[in-house]
Amino acid sequence: MKSFFVFLLLLPALIIAQPPVSPGKHLNIFTLGDSNGTFPESWPKQIQLALPTAMVFNISKSGRTIGFVNNGDSTLNSLLVVDENLKKAADYTKDNPFDFIIIELGTNDAKAVFADRQKEVPHNMETLIKKIKGCSYATISKAKIIIISPPPYGEKAEGQVKYKGGDKRVKK
Repeated sequence: MKSFFVFLLLLPALIIAQPPVSPGKHLNIFTLGDSNGTFPESWPKQIQLALPTAMVFNISKSGRTIGFVNNGDSTLNSLLVVDENLKKAADYTKDNPFDFIIIELGTNDAKAVFADRQKEVPHNMETLIKKIKGCSYATISKAKIIIISPPPYGEKAEGQVKYKGGDKRVKK
């Protein structure tokens, strides 16, 4: 969790290190994540606090994976709903292109039920990125993509059968 918060502290510097944004232009940021992006002090909220003039469109959802059907719910598989989510983002921003797409996924991909499928995770992420970059929405396809590694599992989660060994898989 410490490395996650260090990243959040460094995010403004990372964004500043990018090519300059035109004067008077407000950043448009599209965030795609799992439950870590849904709570009141979540990372998308922290980005909004750090960049108060930015427009942050957060489409995080609890239980979301990069490319697995979680809990029998196909809407939690980002690859299966990427087109729908990109349309929502494009509709939201209208003609204002996103500067950044920030993806924080993988926590649920590391659950015990997916332990034997970990070799699929990098390929699924690559496929997701290619779908985003290759989409037909000009407001999305040219955005810079930032990947946030999933935060470590806490002791409470590791104590649950469904997350057993997940912290090791996340670290790997």
